[in-house]
Amino acid sequence: MLVSIIIPCYQNESQLSITSERIWSALAKHDDNLELLLIDDGSSDGTWNEIKKLAEQFEAVYGIKLKRNIGAYNAILAGFEHAKGDVIVVMAADGDDPPELISELLRNLQNNDAVLANRSGSEKGLGSVIASKAFYGMLRTVGAKNIPAGGSDFVLVRREVVERCKHEEFKSGNTLIQLVQHAQRVATVPYIKGRSKPTSWSMTKKSVLFFQTLNQFIRVPFVQSKPTAYEVETTTDR
Repeated sequence: MLVSIIIPCYQNESQLSITSERIWSALAKHDDNLELLLIDDGSSDGTWNEIKKLAEQFEAVYGIKLKRNIGAYNAILAGFEHAKGDVIVVMAADGDDPPELISELLRNLQNNDAVLANRSGSEKGLGSVIASKAFYGMLRTVGAKNIPAGGSDFVLVRREVVERCKHEEFKSGNTLIQLVQHAQRVATVPYIKGRSKPTSWSMTKKSVLFFQTLNQFIRVPFVQSKPTAYEVETTTDR
């Protein structure tokens, strides 16, 4: 079973090699059936150079460079287009999502379509936890399903779930929330969200994301429904 790990990256030059090493260490027994897709979301630092170095060092690493910054949830769609895995993991580049948890996600997949790493707490502080619960609570009230109370941006899904979502076409906003709506059987695994660096998400960006995601369930007239278009450069041909 080929496992594709998709990681959107933005200004993560100093963290990528550490995160990658943790992935190889945590999934050593899967390394023959593993690919790591690193998507540079228009970073202005040396993130793309670091991705190219990793791609030269490891055959399993595939780099995708977006020509401009379009946001992590749009960047993930580029990963879906290039991933070849039977199952797909989406996680953060900065180490806040522990790679060591991936094996447990895989163990819980047997009778499920998706496994969500559910934030039971966060090292980013109480404010972050409260904001997340309010956000995901609101989405559940408007009809979102498979959304745990703490939320999850660290997920594992079968390829069929991604293909079903592609068929209906992805919308703007939190693409992972849209994705898990198409899963029939979902398991959750609790974990503590890390804190590697201050978030780059401004209040404006968070507000835009909220309305875009809400638009997936309740039509918001002033919100564009289609995700942002993008152009890419890659480390190798697929």
